Amino acid sequence: MNADEAIRVLLIDDSKTDGRLIEIMLSESNHDRFELSQVYDLASGLLQLDTLNYDIILLDLGLPDSQGLETVRRTTEHVAGIPIIILTGLDDEELAMKAVKEHVQDYLVKDKINGSLLEHTIYYAIARKRTEEELRESREEWKSMFLAISDSALILSPEHEILYANPASERTSGLNLDELKGRKCYKIFHDSSRPPDECPLTALLKSEQPQTMEMEVEMEVASGSFLVTVAPLFDQQGRLSRVIHIGKDITKNKRAELELRMSENKYRSLFEESKDVLFISNPGGSFTDINAAGVELFGFRSREELLQAVTAKDLFEDPQEWENLSLDLKDRGFVKDHEIYMISQDGKKLTVLATATVESDDSGNITAFRGILHDMTEHRILEQQLLRAQRMESIGRLAGGVAHDFNNFLTAVEGYIDMAMMELDENDSAYSDLVEAQRSAERAANLTRQLLLFSRRETMDFKPVDLNRVVSDLLKMLSQLLGEKYELLVNTERDLWQVRADVGHIEQVLMNLCVNARDAMPDGGTITISTGNAHISEKYAEMHTGAGAGDFVRLSVTDTGIGMDMETISHIFEPFFSTKQAGEGTGLGLSVVYGIVNQHGGWIEANSTPGAGSTFDIYLPVISSDAEDVSVDASAPEKLDAAGEKVLLVEDDEAIRRLTLKILEKAGYRVSCAGNSHEALALCQKEGDGFQLVFSDVVLPGGDGISLVEKILVDNPDTGVLLTSGYNEEANWQKINARGYRFLQKPYSSYDLLKSLRQLLDEDSSRREDTTRE
Repeated sequence: MNADEAIRVLLIDDSKTDGRLIEIMLSESNHDRFELSQVYDLASGLLQLDTLNYDIILLDLGLPDSQGLETVRRTTEHVAGIPIIILTGLDDEELAMKAVKEHVQDYLVKDKINGSLLEHTIYYAIARKRTEEELRESREEWKSMFLAISDSALILSPEHEILYANPASERTSGLNLDELKGRKCYKIFHDSSRPPDECPLTALLKSEQPQTMEMEVEMEVASGSFLVTVAPLFDQQGRLSRVIHIGKDITKNKRAELELRMSENKYRSLFEESKDVLFISNPGGSFTDINAAGVELFGFRSREELLQAVTAKDLFEDPQEWENLSLDLKDRGFVKDHEIYMISQDGKKLTVLATATVESDDSGNITAFRGILHDMTEHRILEQQLLRAQRMESIGRLAGGVAHDFNNFLTAVEGYIDMAMMELDENDSAYSDLVEAQRSAERAANLTRQLLLFSRRETMDFKPVDLNRVVSDLLKMLSQLLGEKYELLVNTERDLWQVRADVGHIEQVLMNLCVNARDAMPDGGTITISTGNAHISEKYAEMHTGAGAGDFVRLSVTDTGIGMDMETISHIFEPFFSTKQAGEGTGLGLSVVYGIVNQHGGWIEANSTPGAGSTFDIYLPVISSDAEDVSVDASAPEKLDAAGEKVLLVEDDEAIRRLTLKILEKAGYRVSCAGNSHEALALCQKEGDGFQLVFSDVVLPGGDGISLVEKILVDNPDTGVLLTSGYNEEANWQKINARGYRFLQKPYSSYDLLKSLRQLLDEDSSRREDTTRE
């Protein structure tokens, strides 16, 4: 066999799995020196040996057609010239000795070998067999095999003297064979006067039963690491005569190990620095490792404390959820973004997304779970707050829609009541009935006004306000409202910032909150009103529904009452929700507060614990201290009768249209009616510039009143405009305010309607006269 030829190996073994493992072990050699063939019974092996040439036989002792030493004898008799290595699963020293006597080269137990040992054992077996063959055939044949070894190979005496060396040894030492022969190996390769402590030959000599030994050695001369295997050679008397010394250069392997350690360190660094929780646990749920993020999330002082104190199951809010997750992992091998509910050491509830996989051994048994926990607690809180805000917005839209329709009905009801009362004497029995009907209509109108406040559709008179003064002015009324059983305390901050507010509505907020506080303390108690300046951070704003960042004024009402649980707090601002008994309230008090505060650009927070009272904190945005008062003089006109002015009435509700027509004509106006924008524009085109005023509903079929009057004003810019609605969108309010149009909220009385028309017409007349004089 030439030095560059592969070593042909015949494996006689009935296990395909073992054959694959042997193939993998041999492929670990970096020389591509092996060609492996496998047969699965002895008969096939002997036939293979008859037809093909092999350098070595790896022989299992347990074959389908032959067992034990009989297998060895049949093989050696058939091929006396090929070395045989027993490769078996039986760790039996007595059997091993008997096999050696049958002229096998070595006896290896399958679960105690690795690629390196197998490779060197094969080399050794071939070398020894070749040595034996040299005695029978020729020394040159043995030399060829020895020289073919690509690793550094030496023949040593028991005294460490070099008897022979292959070319690889010459390259490693930098000396030729003649320079190496007769010299001590430790002097050549270690530049030492004595064998190194890790010398495998020394270890072999000290062993009671000399056998192949393997040790890792650092060689100073070669500047590298070598895996050295020494195998004993015995003379015919059984005495140790020579030693085969093979040194495999593993410098690259060591470098790879170093790089692997560096990679592991990098992985550990990523493991520790991750902001998500990374963990490893056994299948039973006991943590074997967890990173710093996990220690922090679950509220422990150290990793060691967490690993010793709890299992994964202990951290689940519902232990059954751990069982379900564990079963899912075992069945599927992984889970991805599985939402679970956990608890920290101090009882804090946590929502996390779990992604995990299983690790298994070679037999497929699950050995560990590895996973990531992403903390979603704050995210879920924000989601809940968003859903709550959306729910409140939807309820607000519904409330506004109801108020719109109801206000149309009430406008007709109040108008016809007014007209009927005008036709009757006050002493008439029907007149007193109409008075009661009028009062009921007013109460119904007040109810719809509260719905509009909740849905943020009520008009507001905003101006710069000092909340301390509002609280001070309201104290006497609040004291009378609450009664003697209740103590009212005030704690206001000096130099309080100003806010832009409607004073009347802020007073209503305070009264509603104080009444609610009183009702929560049936046996009496203390109500505290406080104010303060507050700077709200971005982080705080993100975690509270409706909150904003910046400077705000806080208005708080605190009671010592029965308190509320979290479920109740989540519903208290919804219309008609009430904790009171039937008949004790409408359930609109806090929803009105919510609507007013939102319309002021602020938000409200409720904090309460059952049995420990409640606190409502209102935050209103700050304005500059030099903001001007924007209130207007809305004094009533002296007379309400008309002077024959022409009015265009645009109203889609037929009942209201008929009623309004009667009221205006009775007051002396000339009125043209339209039910939609198209009819109104047609009337304007017909009349030219004959209308002094347009009185239109904002919400019309196929359009809106604002767009209608803008079209009319293009050709008739002096026409007065009065708009009305029972419900108005925020965008419409902005347009109405920006253009300076007058607005009359439904339901309105006959007096309110006539007063608004007269005032608007008189103002327009005065303006035209001033323009003419100029």
